[in-house]
Amino acid sequence: MQAACKSRSSDKGVDSNQYDPPPVVVNLDDHRGSKPDSNRLSVLFVEDDEVDAELVDMALRKSAVFDIVVTKARNIAEARTYLSDRRFDLMLLDYWLGPVTGLSILEELGGRRGRIPVVLLTGYSNQDIQQLGHRAGAFGFLSKDDVSANTLDAVIRSTLSSHEAESELYATLTERDRALRTKLEMFGRLSGRIDQPLQQIADAAALVSELANAEGLNARFADNVQIIQSNTKLVHELVHELIRQAQAGQYLPDLTFTSVDIGELIGKALRLMGAQLADRGQSAELHLPDRPVVARIDQTAMLQALLNVLSNASKFSARGATIELRAVQEGDSAMMSISDEGIGMNKTQAKTVLEPLGNDRLLQTFAQEGTGLGLLIALSIVERHGGRMELDSEPGLGTEIKLIFPLVR
Repeated sequence: MQAACKSRSSDKGVDSNQYDPPPVVVNLDDHRGSKPDSNRLSVLFVEDDEVDAELVDMALRKSAVFDIVVTKARNIAEARTYLSDRRFDLMLLDYWLGPVTGLSILEELGGRRGRIPVVLLTGYSNQDIQQLGHRAGAFGFLSKDDVSANTLDAVIRSTLSSHEAESELYATLTERDRALRTKLEMFGRLSGRIDQPLQQIADAAALVSELANAEGLNARFADNVQIIQSNTKLVHELVHELIRQAQAGQYLPDLTFTSVDIGELIGKALRLMGAQLADRGQSAELHLPDRPVVARIDQTAMLQALLNVLSNASKFSARGATIELRAVQEGDSAMMSISDEGIGMNKTQAKTVLEPLGNDRLLQTFAQEGTGLGLLIALSIVERHGGRMELDSEPGLGTEIKLIFPLVR
C-alpha cells in the first residue's frame, strides 16, 4: 500500500537515463472531427513499452468523446519532471515500469485526494493488482487486453466523474467539520463562562461555612449555607446537561440510514486521506474480515467520524509511521478501530479529550493543538448511531480508538 496502503514496491534503483529516446508530446487534435472545448484533456501517459504505448495512443486517437493532448513519459523520473511544471487533467499509468510499479508515484500525487486522477493500465487481469491500484489511489483500472477507443472513453469519463464527486465530498465534509468545530468552541466558551461564577459562589459558600463553624453560629445559618452549596452544585450539573442537550440537537443534520459495507467505508476514508498521509510519508494497513460487515448507518456522517479519527492519528504520529485500521463484526455490532504509534495520552488527557465541556482552559488548549474537538465530533456521530467510542492510549506508545455501533437501527 502507498499513502493509504502499504506496498512492497519502490522506485529505488531506477536510472532516469536508461532510455535514450526523448519524451514525446503528441497533439491529437488534427486526427479528429470537432468536439466541444469542454472535452479537451491534457493527459500524462506513463508507459515504458513502445508497442503498448503505440496501441494505447491509437485508441486515444479514435476517441469519440475527447480531444486529447498526450504527454508521454517512459519512466517515473520523466513523469516527475513533467508533473513539476505542467498541469494535467488525467494520468494513464502503467502498473509495471521496468523493475518497479507505478504505484510509487501515486503516493507522491496524494492518491485519490491528489490533484490528478489516475487510470492504472496493466497487462495482467489480476484482481489483487486491481485492488492494490484502487487502494493506492487509482480511480480507474483497465487491462491492456481490453484497450480500445470505447473502453478508454468509458474509463476516462468514469474516472473524471469519480474524481469530481470525491473532491466535492471531501470539500463538503471539511466545511461541515469546520462548522461543527465552531459550534463546539462556542459551547465550550459558554460552559467556561458559566463555570466561573458558579465556582465563585461555591467558594464563597465554603468560606462562609468555615466561618460559621469557627464562630459557632446557629444550626439554621449552617443549614442555609449547606443549601447554597448543594444547589450551586445542582445548578452546575443542570446547566451542563442543558448545554449537552443543546449540542446534541444542533451538532449534526438529520441522519439518513442506509446499508453500508464498513470495509468499503474505511477504504473510502483512506482514499480521501491519501494526500495528508502522503505529505507525512505515512502508510496505512487495512485489516478486513473475509465476509463483509454491513451496517445501517448514515454513510456521510460516519465517514466524517472516520476522517476525524484518522486525521488525528496522522497528526500525532511520526513521519513514516504506520496506522492500522480494522473492521470486524462483534455479535450484533460493528466495530472499526484505528491504531497509531503516536505520542499517546495519559488517562487524564484521554478522559478530557472526550469531555472538553466544563473546562474552558483545557478546551482551548486542545483546540490550539488540533486535537480533542475532532474526536468529540466523532464521538457524537457514533452516539447518534446508538453506539460508543472506546479510547486506549499510553504516552509514547500510541492510541487505539474503537467506534462501536449496532448493525441495525
